[in-house]
Formats: sequence, structure tokens, C-alpha cells
Amino acid sequence: MDSLLRQIIGQHRVKQDIDQRVQENLLRNQRNYYLQEKLKVINRELGEDEEVASPESFKLEEEILAANMPDHALDVATEELSKLKKIPPFSPEYTVIRNYLDWMVQLPWQQKTNDRLDINAAQKILDEDHFGLEKPKDRIIEHLAVLKRIRKIKGPILCLVGPPGVGKTSL
Repeated sequence: MDSLLRQIIGQHRVKQDIDQRVQENLLRNQRNYYLQEKLKVINRELGEDEEVASPESFKLEEEILAANMPDHALDVATEELSKLKKIPPFSPEYTVIRNYLDWMVQLPWQQKTNDRLDINAAQKILDEDHFGLEKPKDRIIEHLAVLKRIRKIKGPILCLVGPPGVGKTSL
């Protein structure tokens, strides 16, 4: 009976310790958020809601302009860059926006490739490299046939869906 009580008391102490740590983290995060919002309001009142330009943001702006994006993508990238300039670098949102902009800059916006629409060659490759998977292979061949027949399909895309390990990537 004594060991059972000790075990229950030990579990209760661990639970209290975890609850206390969680509560401290929540309070710290709430305090930081409150102070950041207060700082934003004060800056707005002082008329200092302007973007903070750092050397990093200048470099990123140059990369965005050098990426030769279409106008709609350039508008999005510029808007995200202005958001990035207003966010403190230690904010989690900063990293998300920064990664998004890096991804946009790295896309090959002006590179185009010629479609290879040889259905027989595609069927041969699919049969040699992928045993089974008849339905997906048939769907890929159908997609190629439609592309070959109607050259101007808006947004020609084929989406492969399924659980991990069924061959989506290799197809």
C-alpha cells in the first residue's frame, strides 16, 4: 500500500511539474505577444510604422527582381517582402515568410521545356520501370494522349494521391 501511495504521489508531482512548465511557457509567449503588439501601436502613433530595411532585405529584394518572375508572382513576392521588413527577425512568422520568398526566388520562372508526348515510349518506360500499378500507368498514358491531341490544355497537371510507399514518386 505504501509503495502504491508513493507511486501515485510521484506521478502527481510529475504532472504538476509539467503543468507548471506549460503555464510558464504560455505566460512568456503571451507576454511577448502583448509587448510586440504594444510596440506596433506605439510605432504607429509615432508615425514610425515604416518598413525597417536591413542589408538582408536589400539582398532579398535584388534576388526577387533578378528572378524574372511574372507580374502576379512579383506582386506577391513584393507584398511578402514588405511584411518581412515589418516583422522582427526572431518571430516565427519571419522564418515562414523568409523561406517562402527564398522558394519563390529559386523557382525557374522563365525556363520552359518541350513536352515529350511519345505514348509508345512512355508505355515502354512505365512497363519496364514499374511492375503492376496498371491503373496509374493507364491514367498517365490517357493524360499524355489528351495532351498530344489537344495541345492547349489550360493547367495540364496530373496529381498522384495515395499512402506512403505505393510508388507515387517513382512514377
